[in-house]
Amino acid sequence: MTGGALSDRVHARLGTRAPLILGGALVATLAFAGTAVVHSPAGLIAAAALYQVGLGVMLGSVSALLPEYVRSEMLGRVSAAMGVGVLLGQVLGGVSGGLLVTNVRTGFLILPWPLLISALMVLGLLRGLRTSHAPGAAPEPDEAATSGAPEADAVTVRGPWWRIGDATFWWIFIARALFILGLYMATQYLLFTLTDHLHLSSARAGQILSISSVLFAVTSTVFILVSGSLSDRLKRRKPFVAGGSLLVTVGSVPMLLHPSVIGIFAFVVLGGAAFGAYIAVDQALMVDALPTVGNNARDLGVLGAATSLPGAFAPAAAGLAVTSVGYSGLFAVVAVIEILGAVCLLGVRRLK
Repeated sequence: MTGGALSDRVHARLGTRAPLILGGALVATLAFAGTAVVHSPAGLIAAAALYQVGLGVMLGSVSALLPEYVRSEMLGRVSAAMGVGVLLGQVLGGVSGGLLVTNVRTGFLILPWPLLISALMVLGLLRGLRTSHAPGAAPEPDEAATSGAPEADAVTVRGPWWRIGDATFWWIFIARALFILGLYMATQYLLFTLTDHLHLSSARAGQILSISSVLFAVTSTVFILVSGSLSDRLKRRKPFVAGGSLLVTVGSVPMLLHPSVIGIFAFVVLGGAAFGAYIAVDQALMVDALPTVGNNARDLGVLGAATSLPGAFAPAAAGLAVTSVGYSGLFAVVAVIEILGAVCLLGVRRLK
């Protein structure tokens, strides 16, 4: 969020976010590579902290490019492409980590450089392109109408994130946080569900997890590609986002009523479909919900926290649920959380 706010200030002064995109990527890359050559705990902590700072500045700046360069009627498709990029990055990261697990130092020296290369590619692709409106300027009336934002909100308002007073913005924040929390509570506890609840061996559980990962990736990719384009065509965002939450709810039912490996596969397939439908349209919905023009990076950074924070707390929340109501109860809790997430979208009134 801090990186996003800084990016907005630089953008207002210089009319570009390039210095922070490139500078953040360079700092993050060098800090990540630096973990291969430092050996003290203090050095590792400092390098990790510096990496997070650089990454936050870069991502905060990159996130603002979507509302600045992409027309509203293309947001769903571009959001879907970003979703595919997230899945592809997870797959390639996992494969690369597996290949270099026996030589960690080499991995730390090699793996960070694609981050810097990708930043350079983004800046190269953006050269010569014009933003949809001038830095810090209010959009034209037709743009405000197209995006669904009220004309009164289409002004530059600077200040800390906690002063964002737009109700639609915060309803989307809560809905997103609940969707991620519920889904991650179930998926991050699948191994323990297989071994402790279904009493499978570690080897068998590993096989099931491998198959589940493939099923999740395939269904996510299919629904990402379909949902983004369909959302643009129908000019609707909320049904896809709410539908993602409800799909996770439906997927929880087999594990709640009759826990089995088939139930796990059913949850993974429906969860993958939900994640795909959600991530394909959610980014577009967040852009549509931006309450002001001059704070794009800051506001998208706040909405991004609705993913990172629930993801960090999901394992602890899942452990608490299992301790309190058992593994079947965990999936009941997940279903309730997802329903609440879908209900929150009822508060989003100025967007479709």
